[in-house]
Amino acid sequence: MEADLRERLRRLGVHKGIAQLKPARSPLPPAHFTDDLTPLETPFGFAYFRSRRFPLDHAHGTRRIGDVLRLPKVTPALFGTRHTSETTLALDEALFLDIETSGLTGAGNLAFLVGVAYAEGDQLVLEQFFLRNPAEEAALLFALAQRLSRRPALFTFNGAAFDVPLLETRFLRARLSAALSEHVHVDLLLPARRLWRRVLGACHLGALEYHVLGVQRSQLDVYSAIIPQLYREFLLLGNGVLNEDMRRVLYHNEQDVLSLVVLAGHIAETLLNPSDAPAHLALGQHHEQRGEHDRACQHYQAAAQRADRPTLKSEALRRLARQLKRRGEHDAAFHYWQQLAALDDLEGIIEAAKYLEWRKGDVAAALLLARKGLALAVTRAQRAALRQRVSRLSKKVLLKRRAVQQAAQGAHRQ
Repeated sequence: MEADLRERLRRLGVHKGIAQLKPARSPLPPAHFTDDLTPLETPFGFAYFRSRRFPLDHAHGTRRIGDVLRLPKVTPALFGTRHTSETTLALDEALFLDIETSGLTGAGNLAFLVGVAYAEGDQLVLEQFFLRNPAEEAALLFALAQRLSRRPALFTFNGAAFDVPLLETRFLRARLSAALSEHVHVDLLLPARRLWRRVLGACHLGALEYHVLGVQRSQLDVYSAIIPQLYREFLLLGNGVLNEDMRRVLYHNEQDVLSLVVLAGHIAETLLNPSDAPAHLALGQHHEQRGEHDRACQHYQAAAQRADRPTLKSEALRRLARQLKRRGEHDAAFHYWQQLAALDDLEGIIEAAKYLEWRKGDVAAALLLARKGLALAVTRAQRAALRQRVSRLSKKVLLKRRAVQQAAQGAHRQ
């Protein structure tokens, strides 16, 4: 009976497991396709995309695309990536990628719009692959994999935490391979934070666009938080034709990708030719991470000299003093701990007090610094530690004074 049932199900095309399943094919494009999306035939049906070309003299904000793509080759490590290869790459050899998602949790989260940009001749090509309905996902991913295979490096913004893991999941579920792990991946969020977090606070792409790149978007733009809802409403219409909301989403994604290109060039140029304190601080962190302590110290010194705000100066001095202390150069480190202490920096005060107590034996000077630190302490733990230090140093000062008095009395009797 069971064998009969299996045979009947087999004849009806019902199979157990997914091994014999064929990928779903998206519908054929309409004979008179009037939308501004172009159908692209793949083994999985049709993918739909929009393509635009920008000349190299096209300005996005205060920068021209050509100025970015013609920059000299750099190592991925310059951007703070953990990629071990020392191979250099040019920005005109890279693929820039940004996605918009349906916003659903877990496995249901689709990358319904994938924007990519790459240099081709004397132009920047910007393509946007759009998912008119979920049945076309495999076709979209196949087309995207073709673009990825042609470029050795991938640039994203927060892609390490979001874009790339999501795409890897979608490729896996579609039983496709894009070999994303083989690409040199540069996530611009880390170097952007190192360069501008101290100045701007927020380092999301919108803030960087406005304050760093000089980009001002038109009224076509849409707030990113509502994009998933707009896409779900688009799916409810069911006709697959772009409406006004989706055109605004396409504009939003296009601007994100252009900003990604220009931001990559601006970061590379800033790090290659640092001129202000934030840039030198970022380079110091870069060299410190790579174990290049001499170069790190040089940039921290330059940052301290160029800093126009106490917070920047304090951070540069603190990082410099820590580097010297780790290398056992305590006398040199004390010079910068003193400068920090003069700026009312609590770490500088404590470290200078330690140096005076244990290396110079100047307990009285150490006690003065400890009392200053106690007055500046904020947290309960800081106050408790400094009270203990003040108490211990006070006892040492008292014992030292008694010893001096006793020695003086002894000399007087003689």
